[in-house]
Amino acid sequence: MTPKKSLVTAKAPIAHLLPAFDEFAVAYKDRTAAVNPKYLKQAGSVIADPCIVVNNQVVGTWKRAIKKDRVEVTLNPFGELNKTQIKSVENAAEKYKKFIGG
Repeated sequence: MTPKKSLVTAKAPIAHLLPAFDEFAVAYKDRTAAVNPKYLKQAGSVIADPCIVVNNQVVGTWKRAIKKDRVEVTLNPFGELNKTQIKSVENAAEKYKKFIGG
């Protein structure tokens, strides 16, 4: 009997824009589970900065600027993100803008 091939579909990455002092970053003394070790130096202030999280990993920081007629979100990834990660982060930013009213 030959085993059946399983059809695996790639899931889109899940991205979140978390606020400064979010429990995800604050709750742990050792952040290596949440931050790739190669980004630990860049993520040093991840506790105090709003952070970008993709698939449960901190991949950067972000800022917002509330303008008269819109909300601007500036993304600062620690490294290069692939196309699907970028799209996921951009979608999270758009959701945030809608939530905040911009």
